[in-house]
Amino acid sequence: GVTGVSVTGSIPWEGDRRALLEVDGVDAPSQRVSIAAVDTSYFGLFGVRVLAGRGFTSADAALPADDRPVIVNRSFVTELMGAGDPVGRRVRYRNDDSRVAPWLTIAGVVEDFPEAIKTPGQPSARMMYHLSRPEEWGGATLTIRLLGQTPEAYVPTLRRLATSVDPMLQLSNTVPLEVAYRKYASTGLQLALVVALIAGSVLLLCAAGIHALMSFTVNQRRREIGIRSALGAPARRILASVLAHATRQLTFGVALGLTVA
Repeated sequence: GVTGVSVTGSIPWEGDRRALLEVDGVDAPSQRVSIAAVDTSYFGLFGVRVLAGRGFTSADAALPADDRPVIVNRSFVTELMGAGDPVGRRVRYRNDDSRVAPWLTIAGVVEDFPEAIKTPGQPSARMMYHLSRPEEWGGATLTIRLLGQTPEAYVPTLRRLATSVDPMLQLSNTVPLEVAYRKYASTGLQLALVVALIAGSVLLLCAAGIHALMSFTVNQRRREIGIRSALGAPARRILASVLAHATRQLTFGVALGLTVA
């Protein structure tokens, strides 16, 4: 029932790491992109469409690591490379130290992947894919495409196969891809809730501070307000005079905050 297997450095949407990258011929500061280590079967297994150039081949895997071509996604090209054909152009890492990294040639462009977990309106990550051989990883993600059976039913078979290869080979977190998608989405939701709670707490503290300041201001003007009231000033006019200064400050603060945001 196994129709395809791929070994990668991480789950599809994460990337192994983020790095600063320089594009040959583009006069712009180095940009931060996500880097993913994949094998030659990766794009075919997930059905990722090649938009320009080609995918990785076994001939690429036989080359030294610094001489292997790379593949980038559509967002990488759109945001970093501008007009022109990206295939054949070069990129290189910009290290924090003075070392100069070798140039890497772009062999192909693929569609943004995966779309299943992207929030509508949210830009896709700028991805660059490196071809790596399995022996170059200390740990990796094994992805298996099945036909005719569920992932849950196949897990015992997979563990038995792994044990037959090496009793010390440990498989962890074996889940269907759609379950991993949901976990990733729920993590984003939990993070959003935490941010919302923090923002709500800040707003509450700000409101308490404004209340205390207004109370202090009104208390300082208590004698003045009493005299004006005794002379017949309407309550609405007294209230307006108290709130006018605070309203101007709040309006300025909101406008400044929205501009900065």
